[in-house]
Amino acid sequence: MSEIDKLEGQTQKFAEACYDQNSINELIDALVQTADKTDCEWGISADEWKIAIQAALKDKIYDRTIEQQTCNRCGYVFYPKNGKLPQTCPNPKCRSPYWNKPRHVRGIINHGTAQVKISG
Repeated sequence: MSEIDKLEGQTQKFAEACYDQNSINELIDALVQTADKTDCEWGISADEWKIAIQAALKDKIYDRTIEQQTCNRCGYVFYPKNGKLPQTCPNPKCRSPYWNKPRHVRGIINHGTAQVKISG
């Protein structure tokens, strides 16, 4: 369960917006400041604001610790969301269901830069 999922109501909605719209550095910068008038228009207190920023930051950092992945078809580099590998390549131009499978070409299997010839 993520930190944001542990929150309720407007605090949770604000934390989700912070997660979606801010980078890790922006969230860290926000923590050293106080809640501004615009942020509190969400109907949350200054304490709830801080809790929401902290939850968004923790989830953002956790999601970045998941290992970087690369599509074997188009070369798209990405970090999986929610700690789960996608069924298809997340690149909208690719969407290959074979993104994590090595490409087979006429009896040759490509493994990164090395090629292994299959005799048979």
